[in-house]
Amino acid sequence: MPLSYSLSKDEAAIYFHSAREGRKLDIIAENNRASFAVVGKSEVIAEKFSMRYESAIVKGYVEEVFGPEKQLALEGLLQKYSPHYLAEGRRYIQKNYNLTAVLKLLIQEISGKARQ
Repeated sequence: MPLSYSLSKDEAAIYFHSAREGRKLDIIAENNRASFAVVGKSEVIAEKFSMRYESAIVKGYVEEVFGPEKQLALEGLLQKYSPHYLAEGRRYIQKNYNLTAVLKLLIQEISGKARQ
């Protein structure tokens, strides 16, 4: 399923957020093994019937995080998606902190593919 995500500072995990209940958490409760795919830059090369692209797939397992790690992950999402609204974003995080779950995909395997 589509996610908003950020990479941990040490690049060993991917963080994403969720409501406290829902399909995402139900799936993870059944089986916390996961894969995550990202397509970066892409461009159609019409005259060659092809594309330029870059992509990556990671595999690992998901766990919920709490406390300082949860706060850092939420601030990482804020930095990535709303860097010009940090003060407002921190207030939003504080207001919704208990309504939000933060999950971490611990990366065990990475593969990628690109065409220039």
